[in-house]
Amino acid sequence: MSMAYDEETSQKLAEELAGWSDEEGNSLLGTLEGKLFDTRKRYEEGEITAAELAEVEVRITRELVWKIKEKVPEYKVENWNLADVIKDGGANCVGYTQLFFVFGSAAGLEVEPTSVVESKDLKGAHVTALVNLSDGRFSMVELTSDPAFTTQAFKLSDEYKKAGNYLELQNDDFKIPHYRIRIMDKDGLMAALFISRGHNFESEGEYAKALAENVVAVGLDPQYALAYNNRGAVLQKLGYLSDALSDLDTAIALDPKLPEAYLNRGLVYDALGEYVKAAADYTIAIDLTDEPTAVNYNNRGISYSYAGEHEKAILDYDRAIELDQDFAKAYYGKGYSYSALGTYTTAVSEYTKAIELDRDYFEAYTNRGAVHSVLKNYEEAASDYTKALEFEPQNAVIYFNRGNANYNLGNYTDAVSDYTKAIEIDAYFADAYHNRGNAYTWLGDKESAASDFEVAGRLDERFKR
Repeated sequence: MSMAYDEETSQKLAEELAGWSDEEGNSLLGTLEGKLFDTRKRYEEGEITAAELAEVEVRITRELVWKIKEKVPEYKVENWNLADVIKDGGANCVGYTQLFFVFGSAAGLEVEPTSVVESKDLKGAHVTALVNLSDGRFSMVELTSDPAFTTQAFKLSDEYKKAGNYLELQNDDFKIPHYRIRIMDKDGLMAALFISRGHNFESEGEYAKALAENVVAVGLDPQYALAYNNRGAVLQKLGYLSDALSDLDTAIALDPKLPEAYLNRGLVYDALGEYVKAAADYTIAIDLTDEPTAVNYNNRGISYSYAGEHEKAILDYDRAIELDQDFAKAYYGKGYSYSALGTYTTAVSEYTKAIELDRDYFEAYTNRGAVHSVLKNYEEAASDYTKALEFEPQNAVIYFNRGNANYNLGNYTDAVSDYTKAIEIDAYFADAYHNRGNAYTWLGDKESAASDFEVAGRLDERFKR
């Protein structure tokens, strides 16, 4: 039992599995292997039919499923490593499927790992197993459910129809919860293992490690759409947008019904400034998802905003808020779009809601400050910029904007101080020199004003005198 584990770990796991016993205290693996060997011998000698042999294989499958569930009773979403699975008594779908594959194969069953991309009760990517029976039928096992189950033997072509790289359930009355599947081999199961590893690294922000795991997954199973999707998502976070787009295009070509791939490609298009394409991908992702989330609608709203379609954006932000009333980003998005539409009072209200939900929302303070300035609420604007500077004390633009608010309030000394700070951070900030010159003029310091106007003119043609 090597799978993707080192020799020492593999040996320990093999010893652990060999130690599992049946009700009479005998080695379960030995008992099942012996039972299957004897039954196949009877079949070869013509004593029983292939269908009778298959029924024995189903019973052995059930015994194995029961024992695995007895030893590993808990579903643990992050437990894919077999050593942890056995130690903790918990596994996710990848952990359970590895365990069944190793034990079932050792007992003599023909186990075929299976990727599940659409299911009645499960959300997101899933892995399970089919047992290929001697009479050409199959039995599906599902260890993540409670209780675990093994189906009656069925003919694959009777229940599923071919649809691209996948098989789609065509008999709604048949009691199998998985609607779209792809039968894999050991390499496919190993790819799922590396995908799980990559997902863990990605969730921890270790994108380089996540990328390495997904590269291995793609190499093991070039037909695994999720591997390309996950690698594309990591590449996008690392800033390799062209490579990310290529991977996500491949994921969609392999599985045109994979909503995550459209969602991630939408993020890439957003980063590339192709907002119309991004919105189109988010729309497909929403249509393919049974229960779209607030994030789905918010993402499309952002794309609509940047594409200048603010009315559509506001509708999406409202949908996001209906799904999650505490979604600060959706209120922020509404504020942005209302501001772009010139509905400034409403924009202030939306930014305020975003800040009430997230007191550390830097962008909401800066944008509300900008809208207050448009409304000539300069004290409120200065207050918002002051708060924003708590989060980004080296932001020249915010000092400049607060300087403008102070200037409009007639606080010229404070304005000079803010413009000076902006210039200290960005020595080529022409507007800051120009506006500081205006403030110096009001303070009667004509010499300093003239110097600032001269520098501003050298830095920017607009200010040449």
